[in-house]
Amino acid sequence: MKTLENDNEIERVKALMEFDIMDTLPEKMFDDLTKIASSICNTPISLINFIDSERQYFKSNLGLGEGEPAPLEHSFCAHAIADPQSHFEVTDARINPQFAANPLVTGHPNIVFYYGIPLVTSEGFALGSLCVIDQKPGKLSAAQTEALQSLSNQVMFLLDLRKKNKLLVSYQQKLQEYSSNMEAFSAMASHDLKQPLGSVQAALKIIKVKHEDLWDDTDQTFFKLINNTTTRMNLLIHDLLDYAKGGFITKEFESIDVNLLITSIFEELTENIDGHKPEINIDTMPVIKSSRTALIVLFKNILSNALKYQIKGTRTQLNIKLEESNSIFTFSIEDNGIGIKPEYLKTIFEPFKRLHNQEEFDGSGLGLASCKKIVEKLNGEIWATSELNKGTTIHFTIQQNKL
Repeated sequence: MKTLENDNEIERVKALMEFDIMDTLPEKMFDDLTKIASSICNTPISLINFIDSERQYFKSNLGLGEGEPAPLEHSFCAHAIADPQSHFEVTDARINPQFAANPLVTGHPNIVFYYGIPLVTSEGFALGSLCVIDQKPGKLSAAQTEALQSLSNQVMFLLDLRKKNKLLVSYQQKLQEYSSNMEAFSAMASHDLKQPLGSVQAALKIIKVKHEDLWDDTDQTFFKLINNTTTRMNLLIHDLLDYAKGGFITKEFESIDVNLLITSIFEELTENIDGHKPEINIDTMPVIKSSRTALIVLFKNILSNALKYQIKGTRTQLNIKLEESNSIFTFSIEDNGIGIKPEYLKTIFEPFKRLHNQEEFDGSGLGLASCKKIVEKLNGEIWATSELNKGTTIHFTIQQNKL
């Protein structure tokens, strides 16, 4: 018979430690399984136990009473896990040469019948056993053996689920720490990046006012290049901050008049446009409860793109529509712009993915990526439909019962 002293013992104990099950408090879901095992097998005692290199621990103990588990040298379960592929059965320990003198047979709890099934990981390591015990000789039927095997599978399922839940909690804690760090970074970036750049832009304006009449064409060209570059840098910093904060700006909800919000954003974006003023048609919108900052970023980025990607010489037409169905708001922002090829309709929501160079249309490639991040945080979806040279529509949903 194999013993615990084998080449895989270190790996087996390591696998056991990863489940962090030793010396944990009783849990009803494991106790329920030992009750079922005893009922099926008609035994007064049933155990779920785990064994490391030095001792065994009862995660669930039905019928054995209080007290510490026996030392490993007396443990029946230590024999049960020696071969992960086999069940271990002792029909009458009193006449079994290996166990007749065992203190667990000659004294409390007076084991006579023992049947143990190893609790085996997907990698093949036996962590412990599910066993049933009686003080009289016995033998399990094929149906009882099959049922006990099913219960042992459930023990391993619960162990895996427990392990995954602990990993999820750990991941959520790390995510929260990451979120806090990102918020701190956003605040730092806002101050340490935007403020110096603002000073540079202010200085450029002063230089232009004082010296523009002295510049030749080359000077004008260089100044224009510097001014355009700082403007793009400012836009990039702004968009980076929006993207970084995309997961956090949905925390505080308030009542919002969506019609008023869209109108104010549109007026802000179009106040300096010369020539044909863009037109906008807005469906009657509800007053909803959501994150004001999130909706501002959403509509500002989408409307900004709709105004930007236009065919030269045409008047911009925007239509904002709303549908309500099954507790879901679906917003659609339709333009009459240059459109998008079908193969790029998903690409546009990826960070830094741009379909045009800066000379054609300026931008950072983060606007719609920020929108996607925010919509998903609001438990919604975002997508685009488009036709080249006819326009694009950005759709996004918000669940009403999440607002």
